[in-house]
Amino acid sequence: MSKILIVDDDLGIRETFSKLLEKEGFDVYSLPDGQGIIETLKENPVDLIILDIMLPGKSGIEVLKELKNDEEVKSIPVIMFTAKDNEQTLKEAFEAGANDFIKKPVKSITELLARIRAHIKIKRYEDGLRKINLEQQLEILKQITATVGHNFGQPLTVILSYLAIIERHLNGYPELYVKLSPILSKIKNSTEEIKEIVEQLKSLTKVEITSYVESIKMLKIDTKKSPE
Repeated sequence: MSKILIVDDDLGIRETFSKLLEKEGFDVYSLPDGQGIIETLKENPVDLIILDIMLPGKSGIEVLKELKNDEEVKSIPVIMFTAKDNEQTLKEAFEAGANDFIKKPVKSITELLARIRAHIKIKRYEDGLRKINLEQQLEILKQITATVGHNFGQPLTVILSYLAIIERHLNGYPELYVKLSPILSKIKNSTEEIKEIVEQLKSLTKVEITSYVESIKMLKIDTKKSPE
């Protein structure tokens, strides 16, 4: 069942259109203004928003801009509800990211329902494309991590083996051993850390992204060794 959010300060309009859309098989809830709308949508996602331009506090266009600037909700189609159809108002609405508009009072319920269903259908199609693209990207990423694991694992094992050989030979030179042992220990620890990360990459089953610096993102890898 498709879910719709109606945002309008007129209680009568909210109730009228809620009943109408529910009768047509939609799941509907409404808000009197745009306060906290993003948080509400994240807790209760919808397939389409009908948003009044004239709202108390923030205008509908201001609310629309907020919606389109949020990564989690910006893909939800928004139909603007307006008693004003002057060119400047419509221009501002479409520039802010509106998908369509409905003029008050609504003269054709059939047209309204057709527009709503069309935008929901487009959203589902686009959601499907995003899901396919994401799955493809994850598969490529897994292939890359498997390649990294395969190509780095053996050289790192060789480095650790040679470090052990060097350490054994240094045992015959106490003074040199005292000087170089801390350095060898740091090299060994760092190499083992890299090897642990490589092993985790090889067994990667899910992908998590975390912030690195500024706008750069990176894979989140738990480098803590699990207790034995």
